[in-house]
Amino acid sequence: MKAEDFKRFCPGRLEPIGGGHVAFVPSELPASFSCGADLLTQNDAALLALGELRAIVPFMPNPELVTYPFLRREAILSSKIEGTHTELEQLYLFEAEPRESKASDSEEIKDAREVHNYVVALELGLERLKSLPICSRLLRDMHAKLLSSAAFDRGQLKSPGEFRKEQVYIGSHDIASARYVPPPFAALDELMDNLAEYIHSKPKYHPALVRIAVAHYQFEAIHPFADGNGRIGRLLISLLLSSWGILPQPLLYLSAYFEKHRDEYLQRLWLVSRDDDWHGWLKFFLQGVYEEAKDATNRAKRLLGLREEYRRRLQGKREPSSALTIIDSLFRYPFITVSDAAKQMDQSYNSGKKNIDKLVKAGILSAYDDRAWGKLYYAKEVLDVLA
Repeated sequence: MKAEDFKRFCPGRLEPIGGGHVAFVPSELPASFSCGADLLTQNDAALLALGELRAIVPFMPNPELVTYPFLRREAILSSKIEGTHTELEQLYLFEAEPRESKASDSEEIKDAREVHNYVVALELGLERLKSLPICSRLLRDMHAKLLSSAAFDRGQLKSPGEFRKEQVYIGSHDIASARYVPPPFAALDELMDNLAEYIHSKPKYHPALVRIAVAHYQFEAIHPFADGNGRIGRLLISLLLSSWGILPQPLLYLSAYFEKHRDEYLQRLWLVSRDDDWHGWLKFFLQGVYEEAKDATNRAKRLLGLREEYRRRLQGKREPSSALTIIDSLFRYPFITVSDAAKQMDQSYNSGKKNIDKLVKAGILSAYDDRAWGKLYYAKEVLDVLA
């Protein structure tokens, strides 16, 4: 990282770390910038799109019909930004038969487990919000879940649940040519305490979505962990949307937008540090909220419409309520076996088989494999909505 790249008025300071190298230490929050008319207009458009998404919630018979699949889609896309590639089917299949981490696991299994850990980390964070404010402790607990299998899966333990105790750098295998060098580890506690203080303060001049964008930038600039900072930083966005009551359910995730515009996402964060370009980052972030709120609204409507279509197919044939109950479970987990169906309804295996056969006949389920015993079925149309 070159000191001369940073403008004199950048929002931070350069600190020598030895060997002729410097690290960037972001200024404490609140950040010093003003929201012009264009940003406020864009913020209003994003809030309107979020309002349309909120309006769907009262029509959900069970919010989990949408929140479960949305969270898994987010986990896949957020992990993809970091180079971990898993398809939605692979994640669901892993969750159907989770396994302990082993050194002999294939890369496919390691990727699926890593993405599943993202789901577990956010679920933990949302649950802890009921009794714990957003703070370093909460983020460390989520990080511990996120990297719980790092020892076997990626060959090196990355100190799950702990702030780093070493200098790291980003964008290169060599600190001399690194694009960004985060603060020295001795500064982490103070910077993270300031971030928590900012999150729990109520500045008069910056709208909530702008403050979330600022908090995300600050976390990424601090880079408190040895690994997993990008994913925890994106999880922080979801926590803030929930904690601040912007959405009553975890329905909005920005990783799809960030992954689609990955290069610009990283560049916008970098330009805040280098040039104090808050305006460019905030416009990019608010556009992401707008686009992903619109997309989430559309997908939620499609999922709920699909559920009603499935129920019409069965009710027209006077099928028992047990088959209707299984339908709802398919929106949480689109894969199912006969044993799963029997267990869900506390029925015999034969009764479970009858219900599965009815769903296959109605075009709701299809056989996923050719196994004679333990055959897996799936709701392809549900997966298609999320793809």
